[in-house]
Amino acid sequence: MGGLFRSRDHGARWLPVNEGRFIGGALGLAISPSDPHHLLLATDSGLLRSRNGGRDWQAEAPAVLYGGVFAAAFDRDGVRALASTAQGLFRRPTTRLTWRRTPLSKEALPARAIAAGPAGRAYVAGANGFWRSDDWGASWRAESDGLPDGPVSAPVIAAGSPGIIWVIAGGRLWRRAEGADAWEPSDAEMPEGARGHRGFRPRRPRAALGGRGGPDLPER
Repeated sequence: MGGLFRSRDHGARWLPVNEGRFIGGALGLAISPSDPHHLLLATDSGLLRSRNGGRDWQAEAPAVLYGGVFAAAFDRDGVRALASTAQGLFRRPTTRLTWRRTPLSKEALPARAIAAGPAGRAYVAGANGFWRSDDWGASWRAESDGLPDGPVSAPVIAAGSPGIIWVIAGGRLWRRAEGADAWEPSDAEMPEGARGHRGFRPRRPRAALGGRGGPDLPER
């Protein structure tokens, strides 16, 4: 069974959110920071939008965002949005304007993950490298110095001054502070068998890793 599921008891029980609408594969979910009932669901057959917490869904710009949509994200204002397809990365600058292709390099496509930073800033974990925009997708620049060649995944942005970014590339965890010249490995204290991370989440004062049973990673 595919689709999107919701739990109200911390994962003890799960119920389908897309009941009544067939969804072959849910690939990504974006929740508006300004309205938790406003959702974007990236699926293998397009992008869906809900404004009532998933009770009802509508296809979003099917003439533009066709085929698989791999990821979606809202800006911190809860209005502007980004969505990734095999054809490119698209942005919607306001609710009144339609989706338009951004100038993200083909080298990054397809982008499998999008993360929002401070207002107007966006990060893309691409098929090859890591990319940053300071104007919500109107322009992009590569920030891959220090990372191994190949796909980047699971970006996590930790707020603060300076902000810290974590990603997974080449089967390892990498860390970069805002303003730093290059990425540096951030998994030296993990057991060798736990370095095949798939995902992680930061918490204070440590970052918990969703690997193979590895320990918490102390901040540096």
